[in-house]
Amino acid sequence: MTKIVATIGPSSQDTDTLNFFWEHSVQIARLNFSHNSVDWHIEIGQKCRNIGFDLMVDLAGPKILLGFLGSEKVMINTGDTIAIEKQNLDYQYPYIHQGIQVLPCQFEIANFAKSGQPLLIDDGKIDCEVVRVVEERVYCKVRHGGLVKSNKGLNMPLSSIEIDFLVDRDRDFLTKVVPAIKPEYVAPSFVKTKNDLEKLRNFLSNILTQNQIKDYFPKICTKIEMAEAVENDNLIEIIKESDMIMIARGDLALETLPNHIKVPFLQEKIKQLCRKLGKPFIIATQILETMCDNPVPTRAEMSDLYRAVCIDEADFVMLSGESATGKFSTKCVQLMHDMITYKKSLIQEILNLS
Repeated sequence: MTKIVATIGPSSQDTDTLNFFWEHSVQIARLNFSHNSVDWHIEIGQKCRNIGFDLMVDLAGPKILLGFLGSEKVMINTGDTIAIEKQNLDYQYPYIHQGIQVLPCQFEIANFAKSGQPLLIDDGKIDCEVVRVVEERVYCKVRHGGLVKSNKGLNMPLSSIEIDFLVDRDRDFLTKVVPAIKPEYVAPSFVKTKNDLEKLRNFLSNILTQNQIKDYFPKICTKIEMAEAVENDNLIEIIKESDMIMIARGDLALETLPNHIKVPFLQEKIKQLCRKLGKPFIIATQILETMCDNPVPTRAEMSDLYRAVCIDEADFVMLSGESATGKFSTKCVQLMHDMITYKKSLIQEILNLS
């Protein structure tokens, strides 16, 4: 039977909410290393452990992010040309250079950007095309603009960007958090090949050795979200080397072309390979996204949840912002629990009609 992975955050870290989750099909509490401090993860991890949850620590990974913007929101207009550069701490962004708005990036993308490549900001809400790279600036034509905030994600689907798989933040958090709470699962982000998983396992082994921990090793739940990771032979190798797979549809939608179109097909492909190779899998990202702000889901979201639970028969469905920071975290869990609970009787009702 399908279970729920719930991301824990400000909306769900209190004891009453966590107990509600435990009573309504949530088996895994996910701690997202992209947010909060080491101390927070240890404290909340121990709290979740006391209630009975399995724990998953989800690595931040080498995510390319915009830098800090002086204004809470900055407008990027459709049709404009903008420039993106490695953030200079002496500058206040955005600033104007030769009539062009310049935005900061936490990574030096000029080393990898090429003219003609798409560049997507904030989950593709802002759609640009690289038109030229001049020294340390990447100039982009804005095909669809909008408001952007500090630290939003940036995707370049056609670029081969080489960043260390284990970023400093993940190394630090793993070193301190893993020995303290011994999570059942570690979920690496932006995995490209099975070599990344070997690197992670070696790093974890060293942590455990240094702490003289011999009776424990976490399972690896690999997040599939990169174009390289879904290439046939590569995907098979990654699944074989993993204990569990997360179909992370957010970045997967932006890293594969045409954007968004391939995701349901890749979901089917990954599901079938997981079943063939005997590996459990999680379907994640935006299942009840609108319920971050609204008390009821869209009909499309319920259809997506139906597919995950009743057709794909996923081992887990996952809540991200919906349970971590959303306004209706318990309602989201309740809806998932109801779909899981009523699955058998509702399918039988349909069969009786036929």
